Amino acid sequence: MNGGYDLHVQSGRWIQSFYELKVAHYLWERHIPFCSGIDPLCKIPFNSNRSDDFVIPPRPGLDNIQHRLEITGMSGYDKDGEAKKYMKDKQEIHNYYEDDEAVDHRIIPKPRNGTAYSQAELHEYLGDIADGTPEMVQNHDRAYPPLRPGSTYETAEAMLDDIRERFEPKTEISYDIVVDAFGTSFWHKLWEFFPNQTMHEVAKSTGMKSKLAPYNETKEQFLKRVRGLVEEFDGVLPTSHQLGRMRGKKWITVQYLRHFDSWGEMLEELGQPPNRTTNSLDETKVLEDLVALRKASGKPFLTITELQRMKGVDEAPRKKGWARYVWLKNNCTKAGYPNAKSYMRALFARVDGD
Repeated sequence: MNGGYDLHVQSGRWIQSFYELKVAHYLWERHIPFCSGIDPLCKIPFNSNRSDDFVIPPRPGLDNIQHRLEITGMSGYDKDGEAKKYMKDKQEIHNYYEDDEAVDHRIIPKPRNGTAYSQAELHEYLGDIADGTPEMVQNHDRAYPPLRPGSTYETAEAMLDDIRERFEPKTEISYDIVVDAFGTSFWHKLWEFFPNQTMHEVAKSTGMKSKLAPYNETKEQFLKRVRGLVEEFDGVLPTSHQLGRMRGKKWITVQYLRHFDSWGEMLEELGQPPNRTTNSLDETKVLEDLVALRKASGKPFLTITELQRMKGVDEAPRKKGWARYVWLKNNCTKAGYPNAKSYMRALFARVDGD
């Protein structure tokens, strides 16, 4: 039920503070299915390690939008001046969803008395979210059972033991398989214990198999994989910094040093432009792509939400749609628009004559 939460992998009913406990009780008493931390990736692309404290999935026939809640109970705790950054991170998540008509994102302020939310406060902040039913919660939990947060593991061996218990020996495991079984917070803790060639090292330690190349990968095999990335990014390889922030792409930023003396030398071997800092996109090219994406969608209008998550199209248009959304969001203020949605409307108006 309600599977496929956009940009969120469930982590069960784990909470991180007494403030969140009060919110969890409020939702539970009203039979509202939800997922909650500790899961560091919701994820906001290009801004990993961001998540919402609670996610209430769309409930067909009752509430067809997704509610996401940020609890700011710790905003009054200003050790070493951290409160400002804490609130900035919360606001960043909120801003990310401001253009998404399918999401109701709320920042819940700290309790007025500073210690715990009163029922009156919770009703003020959450009372308009429709109550559910016990059956709705049961169906939700069967589809998405609680998962143990990665932060609760103290040793690598404990994590490896759980992997051995879950999978048969010689099973071929991958990032997606591990995340599906244990959640993304498990993966992040696993990465702390095995920071290089994580999946290969875990497979070797547990008697499993891994799709990832081992350390004896040849230069030719490595370049073949890199050329696949070049094709994925429209013929121009992103910078090492950008790749290092992308899920599943970090391997190249480590492994290229086994075959080349520098990043520039690898780019030269690939026939890529040297010292590239970013794709050279301008409004003309972006508008051209937006028109093509609208045509590919088969609809007379293209919303900002559809641009982010295009449906009914091949993988290439989906990736391009997301990339053009990111460009609009990053450049809207400089162009004089309040958000990506307004900027896209203004660009379309140039060709539609509105």
